[in-house]
Parts: sequence; C-alpha cells; structure tokens
Amino acid sequence: MKQKGTGRRAPAKRKSGRAGKLTLAIVTCCNLILSVTLHLLRRQEVLHAIEGDEDVKLLLTEKKRVK
Repeated sequence: MKQKGTGRRAPAKRKSGRAGKLTLAIVTCCNLILSVTLHLLRRQEVLHAIEGDEDVKLLLTEKKRVK
C-alpha cells in the first residue's frame, strides 16, 4: 500500500503580471508628466503676473476668520 503524502498541495505558481505592471508604469509616467507640466504652467503664470505691470500686485490675500 502506497502512502499518499500529507494532503498538502504545492503552492500555485502565479503569473508574472506583466500587463498589470506595464499598465501601472504607464499610468505613473503619465501622472509624473502631468504634474511637472502643471507645475511649470503655474510658475509661468506667477512670473507673468509679477512682470506684467509696473504697479505692485497683491498675489495672495488672507481674510481674518470671525468666530
């Protein structure tokens, strides 16, 4: 009579998930490109606002909060 082992199965081999990793890499790259582009556009707007006129411009204002 042969013994049939302990009943444990070998762990299933997982696929490497290349498609998922590639998709994640593409999305991350697009996110980086968009973030850098947005940063550069904002910087250009600020520089343009500062250099626009000889008058002094107030770029940021803060209102006091009343409780």
